[in-house]
Amino acid sequence: MKSYLVDMINPQGWSKWDDYSTVETVEYVEYLNFGPGSDTRHRVKWGGYKKNCSEEIARQFTVGLFLHGAGHWLKTTGIPLSYGS
Repeated sequence: MKSYLVDMINPQGWSKWDDYSTVETVEYVEYLNFGPGSDTRHRVKWGGYKKNCSEEIARQFTVGLFLHGAGHWLKTTGIPLSYGS
């Protein structure tokens, strides 16, 4: 999400995790990446892969949702936190 991807990124973009799940049961999402490795024309064709998803979908994967209440407990550590947009 909004990441600079260098040209060493495999054009398929993703690797299978056969031991843990199938490619149809996991979501693989890309949103507004840029740089030479961000070209999605040769990405995997899996059912769970979503290239250039909507902002609404991407928002579900932001740090604020993953860190549930991080604004409170991270303040006590002195680590700065920006939720971004």
